[in-house]
Amino acid sequence: RAVNFSKSGAGVFSVTVRVNTRNISIQDAKLVMLKTGTDLAKSEMAAGRAAEVRVVGVDGDNVDLQLIIYVSNPPKAESLAPLILERIYMKLSDVAQRAYI
Repeated sequence: RAVNFSKSGAGVFSVTVRVNTRNISIQDAKLVMLKTGTDLAKSEMAAGRAAEVRVVGVDGDNVDLQLIIYVSNPPKAESLAPLILERIYMKLSDVAQRAYI
């Protein structure tokens, strides 16, 4: 089944985060990003489209991860993106701190 989201009014937004793999594993960072993003955007997510996290860059120990979320109300994405980015940063910091303890 093919769904044309361009006619459905659905939109997409993404946030990109750079993580140092010495402080947190890629898998842990991806999990934090996906869970945080979907929890905050749950009511705005487009039906039938799953959020995803992709590796979009690698520079030594640093990895750029991009969270992609499909939303049913594209104007809402503008206000969601900074909130999600801030919350991801806070949760990644918590995970990294716990790794040192």
